[in-house]
Amino acid sequence: MRTSFLTGIFVVAALVSAAAADTAMFSFDPPAAAVATAGGTDGFRFQPNVDIEVTSLGYYDHNQDGFEGAIHPVAIYDFATRARLVRVVVDNLGTVDGLFRYAAISPLKLNAGQSYVVAGFTTPRNNHAAEIPLEDLTTDSHITYQGYRFSIDVEDVVFPTETFAPDPFFGPNLLFRTLSAGQPGDTDGNGTVDIVDLNNVRNNFGATGSPVLGDTAPLNGVVDIEDLNAVRNNFGAQPDGAVPEPSSVGMLGLSGLMALSALARRKRMP
Repeated sequence: MRTSFLTGIFVVAALVSAAAADTAMFSFDPPAAAVATAGGTDGFRFQPNVDIEVTSLGYYDHNQDGFEGAIHPVAIYDFATRARLVRVVVDNLGTVDGLFRYAAISPLKLNAGQSYVVAGFTTPRNNHAAEIPLEDLTTDSHITYQGYRFSIDVEDVVFPTETFAPDPFFGPNLLFRTLSAGQPGDTDGNGTVDIVDLNNVRNNFGATGSPVLGDTAPLNGVVDIEDLNAVRNNFGAQPDGAVPEPSSVGMLGLSGLMALSALARRKRMP
């Protein structure tokens, strides 16, 4: 009985930890007032810089009032094919996180370097959307923002085709987690430990941040000797777990890495 109880505690703790790790794609300071908006779909083209896993889709709730009873279908599309990858309805029962309400989805992997669109639908309502100047919009560093898109005169969320509006309306958002933390030495989230990861650590050695390029599992917010060792000890690792023989370029890089590692140790000595 005691073992079952402790197991339950560990499971709950793991779930809470996973939820806390999810990050919003967009963030901004709340505007003083929302604005009237035409009905239709608002969307955003974006590109993950590392492989990510989307866990929830959300919609902006300016007054934190549950959308006054409205519902908002939100979807993700493959930009190249316009194929819809997932759709969910966000309503007043959605989980509040910051300025958005979210509905959970089955984890959806999005690939680094590939473009997608997240889009959300609203019916015409006053004070039910916010136009955010681009300079006030913050996009998470793991994602590249590629522009606002919209479609009007539609009755559900669709792939948005119009692009001429200067500032985006909110609108949809998503929560995600990166898939890069599992492989020590992998700094760019592609599952491979190679010369790119070596350069990321070398070029950012000593940098701090959350996140910071060059930091690798276990993540601690600083590029330091632990990251150097993680790249050195896992150089050549592949997404399937294989570790092939390092190439000649890799060997040269590892020699430089070992020299930098030794220098770092000497600097730390009294």
